[in-house]
Amino acid sequence: MTEPAGLAAERTSLAWSRTALAASITALLVTRWGLVDGRSVVAVAGVLLLLGAAWIAVEARRRHHHVADAVVAPPAALHRRAAATVTAIVAGAGIVVVVALIL
Repeated sequence: MTEPAGLAAERTSLAWSRTALAASITALLVTRWGLVDGRSVVAVAGVLLLLGAAWIAVEARRRHHHVADAVVAPPAALHRRAAATVTAIVAGAGIVVVVALIL
């Protein structure tokens, strides 16, 4: 059975949107945690994570428009850069949580 053209690209676009939503919720929770416990470093890290989540949302929207305009795969370098950014955001959140738990 064959898939309609562009279906995989549409699923990828939706996955980016879900990732942006999850990253935003995580960033808001980290920010709130920092504010409630009076840990300014955690609050600042949460705000930085929120900025990263906003970047993911913008990238998701850009990819969605790219898919809607034409069914063309983006260059492999774009995939690597996006994957590296998401990895850095998740790793940053993990480091902030571990450091906050230790302190």
